[in-house]
Amino acid sequence: MTRFKRFKKKWLDSRMPFLILETPTPLDTKYIWTKETKKGAYDYVDDKKLIIDKQEHLVYKILGGTILAFALVMSLITWSFKIHHLVTICVSAPFFIYGFTAPQKLYVYNREQGLITFPSYFYKPDITMPFPKSSVTWFGNGGTSGAMRIELYVSKENAPGGALLLTHHYIHEASEEWSFIVWYMDKNRPLPPGDAFDAYREADFERRKAEGFPPPLFKSQIPTPETTPKQQKEREKYWKDRDYFGKSESVWF
Repeated sequence: MTRFKRFKKKWLDSRMPFLILETPTPLDTKYIWTKETKKGAYDYVDDKKLIIDKQEHLVYKILGGTILAFALVMSLITWSFKIHHLVTICVSAPFFIYGFTAPQKLYVYNREQGLITFPSYFYKPDITMPFPKSSVTWFGNGGTSGAMRIELYVSKENAPGGALLLTHHYIHEASEEWSFIVWYMDKNRPLPPGDAFDAYREADFERRKAEGFPPPLFKSQIPTPETTPKQQKEREKYWKDRDYFGKSESVWF
């Protein structure tokens, strides 16, 4: 479900840096949605775009439909149509209708063009903007320290609210996922780990080679090597990982 939350920045900066903080979990093909499996965190992945469909319409169909059905059933059981039944139906019906009429809500990471797309409110069109111009802020809840449930929200710079990007139970998981996104969006680096990208690695390398191996767009706290030692040696004629290592820059957790 795509959720929106109003939040104020803490006195300590809660924005995530455009920095590869750690090695992400490999993105394997088992995490890609297919018609056969009907499951997967990602709907489409290649060397140019990564797409996630939050299936928002299903949530509203289920939520609105359940509440609507409950109100109708209670009316039939009691053989009366009381005012609170009418109120419940009036409140739930718009959500149920929205579930059938909602536009597709997508998160699109356009590696090729350096753009990110994320959903806006209800029928408003999705927001597309340059990835570095977006603002990703972490928000902790579920525990007294805020460490038991970490949510990342993406928004325009300095915007008061945002779209829920991802949720994890531990900050290192959210940090790892964010590192994957930053790595993927750096088109001057090789593709992140995972066999989901294996079919595109050679073409991606040849593209960067033809461009003269331009330097990374974002810094990293870990090496981001090429697929083979031969490719690594060829790239290092232009730049080396250690030349673009991030220092101690990080967000406060």
